[in-house]
Amino acid sequence: MADADVYSFKRCVNGDHTVARQIRDGRRGRPGSDSAVLTQSRDTLPKVTVGIPVYNSVAMLARCINSATSQTMKNIEIIVVDDGSTDRGATVAEAMALDDRRIKVVGLPRRRGKAHAMNVVAGLARGEWLAVLDAEDAYLPDRLERLVFEAEMRNVDMVADNLLYIDFAIGRISRTAFDTTGPSRVLAMPDFARSTNAYAGFDFGVLKPIVRRRFIERSGISYYEQTRVAETFYYMLEFFAAGGRALLLSAPLYKWTLPDAHCPTGFRQRDFREILRANEHFAAEMRAKGMMDLAAMLAARTRRYRSMIFYLDARRSAAEGRWLRCAAEILFHPASYAPLASRVVERSRSAVRGLFGKPNQRSTQRIL
Repeated sequence: MADADVYSFKRCVNGDHTVARQIRDGRRGRPGSDSAVLTQSRDTLPKVTVGIPVYNSVAMLARCINSATSQTMKNIEIIVVDDGSTDRGATVAEAMALDDRRIKVVGLPRRRGKAHAMNVVAGLARGEWLAVLDAEDAYLPDRLERLVFEAEMRNVDMVADNLLYIDFAIGRISRTAFDTTGPSRVLAMPDFARSTNAYAGFDFGVLKPIVRRRFIERSGISYYEQTRVAETFYYMLEFFAAGGRALLLSAPLYKWTLPDAHCPTGFRQRDFREILRANEHFAAEMRAKGMMDLAAMLAARTRRYRSMIFYLDARRSAAEGRWLRCAAEILFHPASYAPLASRVVERSRSAVRGLFGKPNQRSTQRIL
């Protein structure tokens, strides 16, 4: 792969992704300035475009990209978007691109968040399907082949699978996102509205779907860039609001890495405040469209996230040794009772499992 095939977005991407679309369609090349990008090859169009948004994830990036290049489906393109990282992630990706011409590297001059990075990927994508792969995560080898086969057989525009939760600290599978023995099911908007629960052990927002690009362009859906958390949830919300049908497989084909010092993806208090603002935005939009089921679901999530903020306030006070304040925050904010009770129950279950050696869908298989 020539150096010209590793391209960099230094000044092109300003939000409307016009340049990205021109590049994808072969209407814009690389005249030699830093505002240019890549002359796309005119090979057969890929079946799937895999978008990898990257921010300071150099420790896991090679594993991530290798899981994409090693797919049994070979006719893919891989677009790595370095979101203003301060580590050597872009260098790692560019070195791998020299050995595999399916890899393209996009460097953003400053951090804009995963949602913006994936919108850049969507603007550049040439594949029939658009997939996401977070830089800390990995695919099982046949994931894309199986998902595309199932989606096309069922004639749906989105397909998602179960997830293997990986404990980074020990490098092992800890559990799956949901039961692996259930049947695959087709989902529409009412299913999404009814089944989404911010308190549940599994929530649709954790899924990593692949979406038919034709549906994306026809409906105009995109990742919501005003929040840096729950990006996939709001993307799926727009998908179902646009009338999309999705397929959910019980087979776990995606390795999702639990937050760790090397994987800075844990929720913080300000994240919940961002989600509250996003919920208010989309609730107003759904009400304006007359989609009251979705508006009611968002209102319920807002109440749950407010309770999480009260719970986090109390937990922070306890961590700082301010026990009276902790007690007052719990006493005067009854909304914090539910997440507190959920935490106590989960801790109790973990203790019982450890005492009696019951794995509860856990595995000690080494995966890193």
